[in-house]
Amino acid sequence: MLRIFGFRGRSGAPEGPGTRRSSRLGRTVVQALVLLGVGALVYYLAAPGGVSNPAAQSPHAVSYEQVAGYGDGCEMFFAQTFRDDFGSLPTGWVGAERGTLSLASGGLVIKPEAGQSVATFSPAIEYQRGFVCAKIQSPIGIAADAGDSAGVAFWANDPADYYAAVLHRDGEYSVYRKVNGTIAPLIPKRTFAAVKTGNDALNTLQILYSEPRYSVLINGQPAASYDLPSGEKRGMIGVVAGAAQDKASEWKFSGIVAGSDQPLRKNAP
Repeated sequence: MLRIFGFRGRSGAPEGPGTRRSSRLGRTVVQALVLLGVGALVYYLAAPGGVSNPAAQSPHAVSYEQVAGYGDGCEMFFAQTFRDDFGSLPTGWVGAERGTLSLASGGLVIKPEAGQSVATFSPAIEYQRGFVCAKIQSPIGIAADAGDSAGVAFWANDPADYYAAVLHRDGEYSVYRKVNGTIAPLIPKRTFAAVKTGNDALNTLQILYSEPRYSVLINGQPAASYDLPSGEKRGMIGVVAGAAQDKASEWKFSGIVAGSDQPLRKNAP
């Protein structure tokens, strides 16, 4: 507990009335400054989305309940409002040609052709702020290539306009925005120790976002928090997968879950 003590004068003589009033005023000013500083620190640590720098910091200063079935890799920062464990092919999802999607034991398989990226979204709910997690399994029997990637999409309007955070098979991650079909990097590829590599590696990727901030967590470990230029953002959530320029790939998603305190529920087509 922080305590502030007053002092007597240098001579040790008792303080007069004027001295006591000055002392009380000084203590009041110091206490007010301390409380202001503590309040600013609490806001800095607890504000949604964390801080706007790439340091590995937790988006929040407190612990949250873990989403069931995701181990320690997905914190429930908001109430859960959407979940699909891909026991069957998702119905009503938009963005991907059906030939690129299939169902295998334990998940949804996305097969992008060489040099292609495939994204598919659930149109049932849109979010302005919230979280989205996915369990992502690396390709089996395909030589690792840094061009391979898979992850989650958020603030998605359509297949040509969305934000995405992805994992790469060489142990790196990145974040980008697709605008009118063109990819604009937000976080260039960078190594993060929590990313599991190798054939059949299973990673949990989580995005926590509250405009204009978003945070990236990988297997429960905070990788980065960033601020984007201000402006209203809202949209669908989904999954994305990409292949290297010279060969096709195959990624499996064994689940996706999302939550928000203000989901906009819509009618799926």
